[in-house]
Amino acid sequence: MEEVFSYIIGLGAAVMMPIIFTILGVCIGIKLSKALKSGLLVGVGFVGLSVVTALLTSSLGPALSKVVEIYGLQLKVFDMGWPAAAAVAYNTSVGAFIIPVCLGVNILMLLTKTTRTVNIDLWNYWHFAFIGAVVYFATNSILWGFFAAIICYIITLILADYTADKFQGFYEKMEEEVFEAIKKISTYLKEKEDYFPLEQYSKLANYLIAAKKYIDDEQLIDQCKQSILKKVQKSVLGDDIIHKLTYHDGIELWTDEQKKEYNEFKEQMLTRTKVESVVVLEQIKSVDDIQKLSENIYKNRDKYIGNRKFASELDIAGLLRVLPECHPSLIERLRGSIMEIYRSVNIGDFLMEDKPALILLKDGIDDLLRGNRINDKIKKLQLEWFFKNLEDIISGLN
Repeated sequence: MEEVFSYIIGLGAAVMMPIIFTILGVCIGIKLSKALKSGLLVGVGFVGLSVVTALLTSSLGPALSKVVEIYGLQLKVFDMGWPAAAAVAYNTSVGAFIIPVCLGVNILMLLTKTTRTVNIDLWNYWHFAFIGAVVYFATNSILWGFFAAIICYIITLILADYTADKFQGFYEKMEEEVFEAIKKISTYLKEKEDYFPLEQYSKLANYLIAAKKYIDDEQLIDQCKQSILKKVQKSVLGDDIIHKLTYHDGIELWTDEQKKEYNEFKEQMLTRTKVESVVVLEQIKSVDDIQKLSENIYKNRDKYIGNRKFASELDIAGLLRVLPECHPSLIERLRGSIMEIYRSVNIGDFLMEDKPALILLKDGIDDLLRGNRINDKIKKLQLEWFFKNLEDIISGLN
């Protein structure tokens, strides 16, 4: 038997796992072609895991050894984390058969009604394989190795049975609590005038959209969103509130559908508000005007974003006329201030009107560079960077 196990182990997890997963797939009714494809993907994953582990060991090992030598540390163990442990576990005598053995135990316990749990987390069977392998190497007995693995597996199933009701009850209760919380939010939005601060509406919408998947009544979420839109209608916003409506520390939305819904709602919300008016410098006649423009941009950045236009109101011809006279540091400051405006998320939704003006500015800078009018190398470099920045901004507005 030892020779049989040794031969199987010699094939490696990259060979054995695809075979096991293919057989399991066919047994549960998956077409052979699809089961084989899934099994091969598992095999490819094992090969990739081994390659990455080997690369990390060979690359980081010498560097870490040098660190140990320099600082006089006594560190003799290189912790590669669970991926390496899993790969090792599945490449042992116990690991070669741990999946079918544990599934067999699970089915037997289901038939004898000694468990209500079906453990289909096959990848994490490596924990049982690892424990079994440790016992196998300690006792030099494959039977004791499988016995230890099976005992650990049975304990896992018993603990799963014991905690199942508590976990299920917790999540069921959580769904009820989320639904009740949203009902209260809906009521407060309708009945209480200033219960939620204006600057928190974007964050509130983020939470509501994230909570949609936990409740059955999506109409309730839509009602809350409409109430928010009514609240912000015709509100006059300053810099601070615009910033908080645009950026916040809410919940990260995972699906593209959620992100699209939130971005569209945020745009609706900002569209319905009034932003404190700010005038872009109408005429640029001197270097001092460009200095004022740069300061103006940094000061009123959020207002320009809220108004959804900046470059379209800028004196592009005057800017291009004066730009060659500017010191490189001023060009850098102007370039940075303009980049700050267009670095905002979803600029394509807010600043589309600026595209023609930005193209005009880009082409004008290109003409300056091609016309050999700029002799200062640093100034020329700043304008080249400015040109590249504008190309990136314009591509984001497509």
